[in-house]
Amino acid sequence: MTTNAARFALRPLLVSLAVLGFASQAQACDIICKAKNAANNEARKLVDAANQQAGEILRQAYADARNTTDKANQQSASITAAAVQTVETFRARSAAISQAEYTRLASAANSTLRVSQSALTSLATTALTAGALDAGMLASLRAASVTALNTHAGKLLDVQARLSSLDGDSQRALSRVMRAIPSGKIDSQSMCDVPRLAKKLGLLAGTAGETAFGEAVNAGQTLHDQNIPGALANSNFSLCLGGAGAYGAGANAAFCFAMEVTPSNHPFSQKRGYKMAVVETLGGSAGMGASVGPSMGWSPGRIGTKIKPTIGVQGGLGPVGVGLSWDVALQDMGAIPGFALGIGGVGTPASGTVDAGISLPLVTGYWALSK
Repeated sequence: MTTNAARFALRPLLVSLAVLGFASQAQACDIICKAKNAANNEARKLVDAANQQAGEILRQAYADARNTTDKANQQSASITAAAVQTVETFRARSAAISQAEYTRLASAANSTLRVSQSALTSLATTALTAGALDAGMLASLRAASVTALNTHAGKLLDVQARLSSLDGDSQRALSRVMRAIPSGKIDSQSMCDVPRLAKKLGLLAGTAGETAFGEAVNAGQTLHDQNIPGALANSNFSLCLGGAGAYGAGANAAFCFAMEVTPSNHPFSQKRGYKMAVVETLGGSAGMGASVGPSMGWSPGRIGTKIKPTIGVQGGLGPVGVGLSWDVALQDMGAIPGFALGIGGVGTPASGTVDAGISLPLVTGYWALSK
């Protein structure tokens, strides 16, 4: 049993322990507060860093978006400018051609597509052959030209009528072809224009089940081939730019985009299309007289790869000048000759003049695919 004296003795000790307890509690509170403050400071730092990083990301995203927008606007402006330039170029190539421009184009073609000495030698050799023809042979040749003209007069006159009355779209297509010839390259536009003009003139054939340049070919029929002489599917059509005197001594020259009138398989892709080539003709019926301008030609046979010597006669159907030429290698005046017609009335009436010529493919391998 504790006495009062003992209680008084223990009181200081209890007071000391209480004081120590309160001190420990205050110290613990101080530690906790400091920890909380430190945590808050670190949290604020993290938040500030996150906000700063988010701001940088937003600023970069805005800059990137602005840069992308500027590039898109620049690209759009470039595309628009290119489109406008393409349209203007197309319009310029489609505009009507004056006689003065035809002269410039013929001169440019002559400079770009100069033929080799071997071609000129071949022409000279063929000229000797023509010059060696006796009176009887000359008479037979002129008679053969008359027979050929009479036989094919309906088709030739229809072609001439169509050439002289091309609608606006066809006339613009012809202008584009004439302006493209001096380049010596058949571009994609010409690959479209030449076949469509052949179709317009009735010189485009096809086979059953095919679609050629916008129209289906019915079974058992061909396509727009009503003016092909002798209905020869194995033949070629050409649009030419040229005139007289290009190689001196009065030799006519014409530079042409030629196209086979019947589609065939491309040798590599096997796709169906119309074989095309850049062809030059010298002498013969090339150029259709002294006027420089466009002309149209048709010849039997596929487009070759070698020089083809010809003997030509300047014939005519009324006021329409028609050049006729036979392949010398065939030695057959009974065969269907090649024909050349001036476009828009360009040409000379029948003269019966006999002269030599050559046909020379300059660039081959173009293919206008059926549409």
